[in-house]
Amino acid sequence: MWPTLAGAGRSRIRESSCQPGRNGISTEQTQKDLKIHRIDTEHEIPAWTSRDEIATFFHEQMKPYHDRVEDIQRGLTYAFSERPSEG
Repeated sequence: MWPTLAGAGRSRIRESSCQPGRNGISTEQTQKDLKIHRIDTEHEIPAWTSRDEIATFFHEQMKPYHDRVEDIQRGLTYAFSERPSEG
């Protein structure tokens, strides 16, 4: 699930992480415009982002774990797998 601001156009994940006080976004505006996008398969990735941007988002936001982008990409492959034993 990826948080975005409604009406933000082609905003990138990093820009739309909706943290109050960041980028001039108030708490009230954040709560009002927050949308959650659930992605169960790779085919459901919205046109305004990409698999690479998702991996980069996790890499930057999941600190202090410092998972490599390549490892996160492998995790996405596993999570988006259509095999019942995976995902």
